[in-house]
Amino acid sequence: MANTYLDDAYCSQHADVKHGQYVQIAVTDTGAGMPKGVVDRAFEPFFTTKPTGQGTGLGLNQVYGFVKQSGGHIQIYRESGEGTCVKIYLPRFAGTATDTAGARPEPARGRAGECVLVVEDDDDVRGYVVETLGALGYDVFEASSGDAALRVMNDHAAIQLLLTDVISPVSTGENSRNWPKRKSPD
Repeated sequence: MANTYLDDAYCSQHADVKHGQYVQIAVTDTGAGMPKGVVDRAFEPFFTTKPTGQGTGLGLNQVYGFVKQSGGHIQIYRESGEGTCVKIYLPRFAGTATDTAGARPEPARGRAGECVLVVEDDDDVRGYVVETLGALGYDVFEASSGDAALRVMNDHAAIQLLLTDVISPVSTGENSRNWPKRKSPD
């Protein structure tokens, strides 16, 4: 980690970057180095070089989104046979720091009757999310598949929010086209 200044010359080569003071975080490996074609696509959602079932390819895309939402810049540098370096540039804070030690905001609490359906095929992830939402005061239903979620939704009309894994397996059962007919709130 280091303080750095991105000057006009650097910014002229990267249209989305503003000159100024940044905190640079660099992560480097000593592997074979990413091929150029991989570097060109590394921030795309769901892009992966792993075989099917070995990874989803969301890691660098999520880092990219966080960096951009923070007003920063991210760049991959590679050298064939020498490794890869990912550099993250986050804008430096220019204000005055205040001591907030011990001051944590109270987490949002669910109101009585607010219902969430959690659909996740990984038992550990689903269990954690269900437990956390329950501790925050929400009424939580859970399902491990699309078909199970449809059954829960048919049985519990009070569900107000569906929280699901983006990469859940596609439902293939007889219910896959029969989403419950839900009355929209007035």
